[in-house]
Amino acid sequence: MKKFTIFLILIVFLSYSGFALSIDLKTKFVEKSEITAIKVGATYFLEQKGIEVVNIGEDFAVWLKNLERSFISENQYAYKITVKLSYPTSLVEKRTIMEETLKFEIVLSTPIKHTAEILDNRLRRHFLKIKERLTHEAYIGGLAVATCIEELLIAKGVLRGK
Repeated sequence: MKKFTIFLILIVFLSYSGFALSIDLKTKFVEKSEITAIKVGATYFLEQKGIEVVNIGEDFAVWLKNLERSFISENQYAYKITVKLSYPTSLVEKRTIMEETLKFEIVLSTPIKHTAEILDNRLRRHFLKIKERLTHEAYIGGLAVATCIEELLIAKGVLRGK
């Protein structure tokens, strides 16, 4: 408990001192391809808020898991994904600090903001063909996950609310 308290004080101090807060967005190997678009979108939106997304040396690990995608109608999908804030880790999940299950919907005919072009360019590096659904997943799902992560970090006291 004493180590945790010291760790928490250090994180809060670094956050308020202007040092960048860093997280590692993690997925289980079996879900990696299903969650990639949302992860790319979340990375973009977190970086816009000054939260560094890294693979090594993170302050926290954030696990994105249990993605469920449901077909509602021809151009509409429902999503559910679990977002877990935990201590830094390399391959396995460690003790959960906070957890939230997000639900959101995507309507493909709905125009998305100008950042979709930036996301589209990032996704092109990962996929040969960008599908409309993946771009919407990256924007809507990425924004939802990034907002959830920010709220978890604020609730934990390691990030100041705006």
